[in-house]
Amino acid sequence: MLKPERWLDPESKANTTPKNYLVFGAGPHRCIGVEYTLMSMACSMGTAACLLDWEHVRTPESDETQMIAT
Repeated sequence: MLKPERWLDPESKANTTPKNYLVFGAGPHRCIGVEYTLMSMACSMGTAACLLDWEHVRTPESDETQMIAT
């Protein structure tokens, strides 16, 4: 069960031991499939980038600039 509110309390277990909530873990308890997963994701993204149609179609909105704070 997901409980996003666990990050709100600075004294909660989620905030005092954040490495327990990493996707692949950390230290001696790190997932053994992390390298495989990262390589698989890189290959999938590379394949998708090669197969996608990257042609840009010019529209009236193409010249409008959006300012987004990131």
